[in-house]
Amino acid sequence: MSLEVFKQGDKRWRKARLGEAGSKSTVGGAGCNLLAFTDHLRTLGIDPDATPLTVLERSLAAPERIWRGNLPILPLLAKLYGLNGDELVRAPPQSAQEVRGLITRTLARGGRLTAWVDHDSSLPDGDPEGDHFVAIRRLEGDRVVYADSATGIEDSLDLRTLSGTTTWQTEDGPALKVYQVMSVRAFVRP
Repeated sequence: MSLEVFKQGDKRWRKARLGEAGSKSTVGGAGCNLLAFTDHLRTLGIDPDATPLTVLERSLAAPERIWRGNLPILPLLAKLYGLNGDELVRAPPQSAQEVRGLITRTLARGGRLTAWVDHDSSLPDGDPEGDHFVAIRRLEGDRVVYADSATGIEDSLDLRTLSGTTTWQTEDGPALKVYQVMSVRAFVRP
């Protein structure tokens, strides 16, 4: 089954404001976490018609305070959709082996993961800190296949090193990015 990979720069939601009233952040500039979570809802079959806008609207209307500034509190967002999102493993200080273990266990249980990857940013609306989130979809041999909202495509990371490269289209042309996994958060049905 091939699903569209949502792209942050899509005109349908690029300019939508993230988070609480007064936030100046947009999906185009800081929506990678939201888009990764939306991908999970679709690939798990929880909400096959989910879009970044429908998830954003539902989360803002929830009685729980899911957003802090422009960041969703992922365990609360997961709970809104009947998922458990509490398990988190950070690459440092934990070993890469523990991170790989969480990826393997979660996918084997039918869950999904969001990986926080570090890089240097140069997208027109991008995060200057180099933080980015991708939706891990599956394992293929020693590769971790993920949906990347910066590029709008599936790509992969090396399972042994938890790193890989990709190319972003920037205002100045193509830019090679090196992704290094910093943490992974599991989303599973209780």
